[in-house]
Amino acid sequence: LLDHALLALQGPKAETVLSRHSLKLDTLNFMWGTKTEIAGLNCWVSRSGYTGEDGYEISVSVDKAVELTEKLLAEDEVKLAGLGARDSLRLEAGLCLYGSDLDETTTPIEAGLGWTIPKRRRHLNNFPGSDKIIQEFSKGPVRQRVGILPTQNAIARKGTVITADNGDDLGIVTSGGFGPTVGGPIAVGYVRTHAATMGEQLNLRIRNKAVTAVAVSYTHLRAHEPLRYLVCR
Repeated sequence: LLDHALLALQGPKAETVLSRHSLKLDTLNFMWGTKTEIAGLNCWVSRSGYTGEDGYEISVSVDKAVELTEKLLAEDEVKLAGLGARDSLRLEAGLCLYGSDLDETTTPIEAGLGWTIPKRRRHLNNFPGSDKIIQEFSKGPVRQRVGILPTQNAIARKGTVITADNGDDLGIVTSGGFGPTVGGPIAVGYVRTHAATMGEQLNLRIRNKAVTAVAVSYTHLRAHEPLRYLVCR
């Protein structure tokens, strides 16, 4: 809605922080939403987010957004962050961004999102793109999305070409940046299926220089340590 703003409170203790301002959130499950008051303000709250951490997305009227933000920032644990922080965290969590990691040419199987298609839909085989997708379920896709860890301190941005040792084209990076909990560069991209094995050595062409990298699972793009709290505006 154009007359509403969206705040995101993210982090392993987001429930503890937000519960100080609302009495209705302890029973709210992941990906569920509810109308409730937060700090006396009417809000719509969903237990979701885009950082790979527990947290909430809070919709509040535009004229109350600054007031609510300031009340949350008054909590000792809460720090203000922007969409740049959000993007680096979703990348560490292996979460796709439409327009980069997903588009109309990408299938759920290639992206590692086959779990989003329930067995009933697979059996009916009557959804958009079902012929190709069902075939990929049984035979596998031509390419697959992988996590990528450069072995040097070089950022592989969107569009970086991925090659094999012999120079053969393997694919392309779709998102890349600095991983704050890893403390180094990370990326995701699509490579030919035979090169999607975890531990496979890849070569990245960054500023006309060859940089080696390793294919990893999405869970290896983030260090196992808690995040600070974020309020994304």
